[in-house]
Amino acid sequence: MMITAQTVIDLVDGLIRDSRDGILSLPVFRRRTDPKEIWFELAFCISSSQERTRKAKAAAETLSDSFDDLCLSGDTLSTVKSALERRFISLRFMNRKSEQLADSWRKFRADTNILVEIDTRFESPTAAREYLVNAYAGIGPKQASMLLRNVGWGDDLAIIDSHIARISQLILADRDEIETYHSLEEKLRSYASDREITLEKLDVILWSCARVVRANRITEPALV
Repeated sequence: MMITAQTVIDLVDGLIRDSRDGILSLPVFRRRTDPKEIWFELAFCISSSQERTRKAKAAAETLSDSFDDLCLSGDTLSTVKSALERRFISLRFMNRKSEQLADSWRKFRADTNILVEIDTRFESPTAAREYLVNAYAGIGPKQASMLLRNVGWGDDLAIIDSHIARISQLILADRDEIETYHSLEEKLRSYASDREITLEKLDVILWSCARVVRANRITEPALV
């Protein structure tokens, strides 16, 4: 099936209307304050970089199951590697990610309360995201946004990967402009506000549409 850029625009706006009118139910990300659950989400976000979701989730589940072992470990990196090896889990860039996971565990243990109380420690999700990007190994704007959404404090953030970026360029007017993460997010925030929907919900809709686009081919004339 061939789809055009206008088809994508109509699909996005239709799903937004359905969500706003209560016809479409979107995921609800509940607020998480249990340290073990937060560690799972942190491990998942680090593991998911350039990796299949299924494998990243398996790695995060394994490291979550190893929570107590990590608490007692004197060699975090060895504990992380051993836990993954026991489940025969191999991630892309395994050595680098193991080091990032170990470094992030040590940071997580040092400021667990900050992540548990993140919605009261920071004035906004964007401020919390900046902290995560600067403080945690293997965490960029996309991973930090994903973490905050998954722990229930990301309603004003977008998780922008290459697929979301392409969909965004289709629905926004200035398609040829090269965007930074934050400038594109700001345009999507405005787009969501104009349509009376949260940025978090718009992001979920765009991700769903990206799956449709990946499964089909957009006709090139429609992109001109």
